Amino acid sequence: MDELILQPDESLILDPGEGIRAGKRPLHIRVGCPNYIGCSHFGTNEFKRMEQRVWEASKHQSGNQTAMYRRGSESRRVNVVPENAKPESFDIEGGHSLAVTIRAFKIEKADMLGWLPQSGDTLEWDTKTYTVRKFGSGVFYQDVGNYEIVIRIFFTEYRG
Repeated sequence: MDELILQPDESLILDPGEGIRAGKRPLHIRVGCPNYIGCSHFGTNEFKRMEQRVWEASKHQSGNQTAMYRRGSESRRVNVVPENAKPESFDIEGGHSLAVTIRAFKIEKADMLGWLPQSGDTLEWDTKTYTVRKFGSGVFYQDVGNYEIVIRIFFTEYRG
């Protein structure tokens, strides 16, 4: 599925005779909910709206980065806020070493379109592919905050 994601303050202008149509794959067009008091998506819960505003500010501060989240042949384009990488190296037999980088990304849960991270999922970001990693008691993600707006997913990148 291809996605066209318009942020609340973005628009799309088509010249006369132009249009949008899906190619060989479905096209999902969506618009995020603006962060104002009357937004029905967030109701009257000021704390939920505040959590959404913090996420929007984090995305903006990190450069509104996107990545491709994949599960088998399906994919989702997601907004990401990368956290600091933690590189590690291990010596293995035969005088070789293996380098591993553990990364965490914050992702807006709505971008996942109903998916929750699971084994085998990957994230393509900044020309690299990361594999979902279990942490703690066998879970693949953490909720960030109290209102299920953002999740943190841990990934590994292996290098020889």
